[in-house]
Amino acid sequence: MERITLYCRTTSARGTTNLRFRVTNGRAVTMYYSTGRKIPNEQLAAFTPEGTIRPRVTVYNPKLKAEIEEYFAAINAAYNHMKINGMDMRSEVLQAEVDKILNPESTEAILHPNGDETFVQRFRRYVEEAFRDGIIGEHRHMHYDAMVRRMERFLHIKGHSQLMPAQFDVKMLMDYRQFVSDEYLYVSQYPKLYQKDGRKRYPTKRISNNSVIHEMKGLRAFLNELENTDEIFKSPFRKISRERFKAMMRAKNDEPFFLRKAELKMIIETEVPQELQMAKDIFVLNCCIGARISDFFSFTMDKVSVSPEGIPFIHYIPHKTMKEMETMVEIKTPLVRIAYDIVMKTKLDFNQQNANYTIAVYNRELRKLLKFCGLDRPVSKFNETKG
Repeated sequence: MERITLYCRTTSARGTTNLRFRVTNGRAVTMYYSTGRKIPNEQLAAFTPEGTIRPRVTVYNPKLKAEIEEYFAAINAAYNHMKINGMDMRSEVLQAEVDKILNPESTEAILHPNGDETFVQRFRRYVEEAFRDGIIGEHRHMHYDAMVRRMERFLHIKGHSQLMPAQFDVKMLMDYRQFVSDEYLYVSQYPKLYQKDGRKRYPTKRISNNSVIHEMKGLRAFLNELENTDEIFKSPFRKISRERFKAMMRAKNDEPFFLRKAELKMIIETEVPQELQMAKDIFVLNCCIGARISDFFSFTMDKVSVSPEGIPFIHYIPHKTMKEMETMVEIKTPLVRIAYDIVMKTKLDFNQQNANYTIAVYNRELRKLLKFCGLDRPVSKFNETKG
């Protein structure tokens, strides 16, 4: 069993000591990791070799404690990675693997030494060119961008940051499929990989099979592009047996849920507290308009007009399909009385009322709204775990 300890060879309370760690596993393995940081001996004296605070010690450096805990977690993850992949148990290898975990930004995909694009960099170019040429819309561009970052994390964790497109084989494909499903298991081992813009963004549970299939379809489109441009000989997807391919790409969807007329009327007639009023206005209005929620949140009063017959209507071009249209045709939807009343009351100024009212917030508040209005009708939902 491996043992990770703080390595401090001095008992002097004066001066400073290089913050180092030792990894041992019986007599077979002894490796060292050096942080390169000098720590005052009096601060290090507060810690046991296992990195915990010594008994009866009440004064210590909390920032140093957090750093030591982070080093312990990174060294443990690096050691497990080295063991699983059969890497040499040498201090130099441990040093490099730990640094990859603690400083992922310094190991982001770059051009391969021979000047060709790595797999991740080619994937990123594919996404940007597809968006530029109108093949994918803004929403799908965001999804593909997240796919590229996930692929980058996968290859980094597996030690293949410099992988070339032609090296992405069937085994790598199946490993990635499993990684997409169970990425939440890697968060604690590679914390630096899941921090962006000062906020932690990470999966917290296994994602649904349908979400994995959606990811595989996006990757398949990219690999087909590489095959069509002769950048790879054959897509890994085409090297999988027909039965296996059908099984791994078969989505299972529940029957869609619908509100009944009486239920919608119940929502319209129910007086709700102020914190749910915006969700009610958005939901009822959009039931009358039928727009994508991403389009809906971009509406302003400029989108409202009156026909020569005096009928108010809302007009817009669907943003998701705008680039795919041969001719720009607006959707024009008449406003029934209740929709007109909400428009005049809110002036479609939802973002101005609450700048943080995002689509995700709306989805969360909508559930609260339905519950408040008494919609508790049971519906059938497939349980993926139990089948």
